[in-house]
Amino acid sequence: HLTEQWGAEFLQLYPGANILVATKKDFEPANRKKFCARIAMGNYDAIIIDPPSYGRGLGGEIWKLEDCIYDLVQLCAGVLTEQPLFFLINSYTTGLSPSVMGYILGSVVRKRFGGTVTFDEIGLPVAQSGLALPCGSTAIWQAE
Repeated sequence: HLTEQWGAEFLQLYPGANILVATKKDFEPANRKKFCARIAMGNYDAIIIDPPSYGRGLGGEIWKLEDCIYDLVQLCAGVLTEQPLFFLINSYTTGLSPSVMGYILGSVVRKRFGGTVTFDEIGLPVAQSGLALPCGSTAIWQAE
């Protein structure tokens, strides 16, 4: 999966960094406690998350990313070290544009740590036209 690949590549760039890589599987009801315990273990130099667009809790409650993304970013930013490297978030939720994700990282992470925020569409290449078919959004905050 792309998120795990990015995590491995960033570990090559920052071999001593403590990087939290969260995938859709981490947000599944059976894995949430283990994932939360992993988060509670310490501070992170970087975060890479790829949360699901929606899900159901063990009690049947519905979780939608577009309703919870701000709170999710706030919670994740709370486990960053005092001098973090980056925070990357991907989404394949149709209701979340790249600019919204960039604004959220800017208002939460950049406000606290400075740095820069960039955001863009994620696209699948179309061989015949050379264009990309939009399928999601990505945003990244980076320290200066």
